[in-house]
Amino acid sequence: MTVNARIRARANHRIVKGNAFYQKGEYANAMQYYNQAIQDNPENAIGWNNKGLLLERAGKYLEAVKCHNEALKLRPDYSDAWVNKGVVLYRMGKVSKSLKCFDRALDINPEHEIAWVNKGRLLAKAGKMEDALECFDAALQIDDSYVMAWNNKGVALMKMERWDEAKKCFNHVLKERPDFEMAWFQKGQVLLELGKPDNAIYNFDKALSLNPGFEKAKKAREKAQAESGRED
Repeated sequence: MTVNARIRARANHRIVKGNAFYQKGEYANAMQYYNQAIQDNPENAIGWNNKGLLLERAGKYLEAVKCHNEALKLRPDYSDAWVNKGVVLYRMGKVSKSLKCFDRALDINPEHEIAWVNKGRLLAKAGKMEDALECFDAALQIDDSYVMAWNNKGVALMKMERWDEAKKCFNHVLKERPDFEMAWFQKGQVLLELGKPDNAIYNFDKALSLNPGFEKAKKAREKAQAESGRED
């Protein structure tokens, strides 16, 4: 193994270590390993991308974009870096630039379900609900257990007042993630719209059991209780 090969291997090993810390939520340790990986091999695109993820999490958006740009300079076809750059740009309020990043990621990899969901969220916020649903469905064709695709589809269907379809989406979410408090809350809202306040109360109670301080769920439960006429 040449010196350069050894250095590249060491950098890759440090990224693996950094990823392990990232998964455990130990972000300072993860950053240390990503920085060391980049120091060892400044041409390691994954190191730059992963550092950008941490900076975005810390709210350092300009620095995060610079990291993703470094990754893309090294690997223009790095679809994950395009998606991550798009997320940061969205957080910075640069919606059109964000959308271009998601489209670029999908040009490179049409099977990138995260890019489809992020594009769908942008379209939904712009009021283009049918287009957003197409994006969420594209993500679900790739991975039919993708929780965030089902959840975002459910929210879009709620805005379109397609209550029965929305309920089915949240059922999919809760099948995969029974600890997803927002999905219990959203399903409760749907059940209220469907004239089922008692069922709605059950869902709001599930949300509150997961997050006792969930104020929106408390207020929604009070409304459901009033509509039901039920006393605790």
